[in-house]
Amino acid sequence: MLFFTTGYLGDRTPKGDPKAARLRQMVMEQDWIVADIRDVPWSQAPCWRKAALEQILGGRYVHIPQLGNATKRTGQITIRDMEAGLDRVLAPVRTGSTSYAPLIRDMEAGLDRVLALPRPALLLCCCPNFFDCHREEVARALVKRPGVTNIVEITHWEPMYTAVPIFGGDREGSYA
Repeated sequence: MLFFTTGYLGDRTPKGDPKAARLRQMVMEQDWIVADIRDVPWSQAPCWRKAALEQILGGRYVHIPQLGNATKRTGQITIRDMEAGLDRVLAPVRTGSTSYAPLIRDMEAGLDRVLALPRPALLLCCCPNFFDCHREEVARALVKRPGVTNIVEITHWEPMYTAVPIFGGDREGSYA
């Protein structure tokens, strides 16, 4: 099974082009379901809010909060647990790891929901760069599941979308 990921911020479509409309066009052309993996499906841009996406995508939109990044920025600084936080920051130093993975709310339950979808899913977040987003952690976990063959990042949406295999794939391609 093939899965796709993308972020809607950044230079994915030409200026002036309605990005949400292009997303809908891609979803319909490729027979995808958009799996919104933002912790909270809200944006300053009204077209990226849950209600707007439900309206333009209909049954091809699902919010999967279990795969949301629980450590996203809120504009406020609130230290929930300083000791646990410092342990997490220092853990890579102690273990030799370089991973500062985001806290995914419930990875297993979220992956189960994605795998139960009736058609290929496009995992959506706002972050423009896959490697600076929690989509990377979700993709790494998803590709370990039986039957998942490839994870592909959609890097540009116009004029055709450009797909770059991230995990499991062996070549770059563009698709109409």
